Amino acid sequence: MPKNIEHVYAVAAPASIIAHTLAPEKSIGWNHRLHPAEKTFMPTRYTNLPVLGRLTSLGNTANIEIILKANPDIILDHGSISETYESLADRRTGADRGDDQLNQLIEHAAVGDDKTR
Repeated sequence: MPKNIEHVYAVAAPASIIAHTLAPEKSIGWNHRLHPAEKTFMPTRYTNLPVLGRLTSLGNTANIEIILKANPDIILDHGSISETYESLADRRTGADRGDDQLNQLIEHAAVGDDKTR
């Protein structure tokens, strides 16, 4: 995990809600085209962010190369983790699957941790 996170890409709607609630200024783009009604609740600087597409196993509309060119510090998702997601994360980070700390983070994200709720 980077020490300073300035650029965030949320891959699907639930993650977008989290990202834009906590730190909208860090978002580099949307995973879907905003509905006009959604835009009425946001400053223009956020509604004008590019649509980078949805990066999920169902309804995938994103081009991974475009997302990587946008250079996110982190790619945020909310939900279960599959091998596809792990593989995409590895492409971005060059992560070593043998890294114990990384494996703990993945395991934590996959099963949850009551201490963080």
